[in-house]
Amino acid sequence: MVTQAFKHVLNGVIASVDYLSDLSAAIASSLNFLFGCCEMEDEQSWNEDHILRLQWLRTFLGRRFGWSLKDEFQHLRKISILRGLCHKVGLELVPRDYDMDCPNPFTRDDIVSMVPVCKHVGCTSADGRTLLESSKIALDKGKLEDAVNYGTKVITHSIYM
Repeated sequence: MVTQAFKHVLNGVIASVDYLSDLSAAIASSLNFLFGCCEMEDEQSWNEDHILRLQWLRTFLGRRFGWSLKDEFQHLRKISILRGLCHKVGLELVPRDYDMDCPNPFTRDDIVSMVPVCKHVGCTSADGRTLLESSKIALDKGKLEDAVNYGTKVITHSIYM
C-alpha cells in the first residue's frame, strides 16, 4: 500500500513537469523526499518534510485503502518499495547500491529513462489463438518440432499485430 501511495505521488510529479529537461531532476527530488532519511536523534528533531511526508502518507492510506500507518514506516524495506515503484511507474534507474540512510540518495543522473506501462494487453487475434492452441495440442501429442513451429508463428503474428 505504501508503494501504491508513492506511485500516486510520483505520477503527480511527473504530470506536473512542464519541460522534459527538468523531468529527471523532479523525479530524483521526489525519490529523495520519499526514500531519503533525515537524521533522527529523537522525535523533536524530525524536520518538517519528514513530518509532512508521514502525515500525507497516513492520510492517503487511511482514505484510499482504509489502512492506518503506525510507526512501521521506519522499518519498511525501502529497496523493495523502490523496485515496486519503478515497476509500476515505468522508471528505469542506474543499477547501483543506493544508500537509503542519507538524505539525498538519488541524483538526476540516476534516472536513466521512463518506459510506458501497460497494465493488461489482451490477445484479440483469432488466428493467434488458433496457432497457440495448435502449439499446445502438438506439444501434448509429443510433436515438439511442430509445437515450436506453431509457437514461433504465434510470436511472429503477435509482433505484427
